[in-house]
Formats: sequence, C-alpha cells, structure tokens
Amino acid sequence: LYLVLLATGLAALWARAIVLGGAPIAPNTALDGLTTSQRLATMLGVVPEWLRLFIWPSRLIPVYSPPYVHIAHSFAADAVPGVLILAAAVVLAVRAARSPETHAISLGLEWVAVGLAPVSNVLIATGILLAERTLFLPSVGFCVAVGAGADWLITRTAQRRLASLVELAGAALLALALGRSVVHQRVWASDGSLITAAITAAPDSYVLDVMYADFALRQGNVTVAERWYQRAIRLYPQDPTPYISLGELYVQTQRFDRALLAFTMAMRLDRNNSDARAGMIVSLDRLGKFPQARQLARGGIAAGGDEGASFRRLLALTDSLAKHAAASADSASHREVNR
Repeated sequence: LYLVLLATGLAALWARAIVLGGAPIAPNTALDGLTTSQRLATMLGVVPEWLRLFIWPSRLIPVYSPPYVHIAHSFAADAVPGVLILAAAVVLAVRAARSPETHAISLGLEWVAVGLAPVSNVLIATGILLAERTLFLPSVGFCVAVGAGADWLITRTAQRRLASLVELAGAALLALALGRSVVHQRVWASDGSLITAAITAAPDSYVLDVMYADFALRQGNVTVAERWYQRAIRLYPQDPTPYISLGELYVQTQRFDRALLAFTMAMRLDRNNSDARAGMIVSLDRLGKFPQARQLARGGIAAGGDEGASFRRLLALTDSLAKHAAASADSASHREVNR
C-alpha cells in the first residue's frame, strides 16, 4: 500500500514537472525569506483558525493574507493558543489510542495531522498561508474523531435521556450547519457579491483589498480602485503586487510620474520582478527619460529568462521613441530659427 502511495506521489510530481516545465513551487510572498522557526511561529497562530473552520466555519474567506494572518518573526503570546490546542490534541490522541473503545478518536486525530502536514509550511514553505480547500481531507479525520467521541459518550451514559439529548444536539447542529451552507451559497451569485462578502468577513486581508480594487477597475471605477490599491499597500507594504497594480492603473490614466514611483517601490521589494521593471521602462519612456529606460531594458535582457525577448522589444520601442522625440525637437528648433 505504501509503495502504491509513493508511486502515486512521484507520478503526480512527474506530471507537474511536465506541465510547468520543472518550475519550483513559489512560496507565499508573506512566507518568502522566513526561517523554519519563523514559519513555525506563524503557523502556530494559524492553528486556532484551523480549529474554528473545523468546528463552525461561519466566516469563510477566499484568501487568507496578512495582517489577518499574523506573520511572526519570533515566538510571542499569539502562538500560545496554538501550542495549547496542539498539546491537547496530542494528549487526547495518545490516551485514546490506549483503549479499543476510543481508538477511532486517535485515528481521526492522526488523520488530521497527516492531512495538515503538507500545508503546514514548517518544513517547506508552500504558496498559501491558509486555504479552506486544504481542509477537506483533514476535516474527514476531524469528523471521525468527533463522531467516535460522541459514540463513546453515548455508550457510557447511564441515563438514556442524557444520551438522547446528545443525539438531539448533534442533529440540531447538523441542521444549523446545513442551513448556514444554503444561505452562504448566495455569496457566489456574482464577483461583486463574493468580494464584498469577503471584505466584510476579513477587512484586514490585503489580498482581498487588491481583489476588490481589480473588480472596481473592471467596472470602470478608477477612483475606487486606486483607493483600495493604496489601502492594500498600507495594510501590507512588503508585497510588490499592489504597487504593480497601482502603477498599471496610473499608466492607464496617463499619470506616468506616479506610475514610475509605484513601479520603483515594487522593484525595491523585488529586484527581479519583470513586471515592475517593464512598468518602469514604459513610464520612463512616457516621461522622456530614455537613457534610464534603456539601462533598465538592457538589465532585463542581461538577466535572461523567458522575459528577455520582451525586454528586447521594449528596448527597441525606447530607441524608436527617443529618435522620434529627437526628430521632433530638431524640427521645432528649425522652425524657431526660421522665424
């Protein structure tokens, strides 16, 4: 069985390498550069959120990001609840494993641990901090543990009335959960309702601010989009993505000085970001700063990679615009002399 599982995993990795050309998994921007201990401290803060989603996921969020998810650079007080939850789960699993009557509880908790391990971000930083879709498999184990615990409690209850109350409470909880799920389906009626509900549920998640700004821009509301891009930057200024989106908005509205500033900030955060570099080149071209644009374009070409051809085209465009600007200046000078 284990050999079959190993072969399946290797086959999945092989298929991924074929599709993506062997590209590595890019870690989440908030996790990039963190040490193992820092990722552990961060994920300990996520543990209570896991438990909330397992027990009663009344608040669902499409994307979990800082500062809603706190990025810890050292162990602090906000890691204590996660430590206590994990310690309680380990103790319960060990004690439950000692008796055949409660062995299923231990099995369910072990299932949860195995299901969460690949997305725990401790040994390897993944592309997500927390995503509800990654809890589907672990939630099976959680339900096994809860069901086994309820069965153990009912069988050990001497009074039948109390056992009936436990069963009734379980049925009521399931009915409430089903009703909550039905009501939540309305959120998916449109992009607008989805992102509005997400912002309401997590107003301090900067990625959701970017998504709302993108939506506003698609609706043609430039002012709202600009405000929400700026809000995302204030919430989490360490990610170049909001700066790039804001810079592209400024390019579209021909505010090239502001666009250059936004792209420059993105480049300071990520020197290898080709989108930020390309945005700076376009902005410099529009501002008539052709030497700086050429320097950036040549730097992009020298970096190699798939974007080399794009930067060659940008360099050619810069040269063409520079020649056109010089010719226009000469023509204007001649007209002035002839006067």
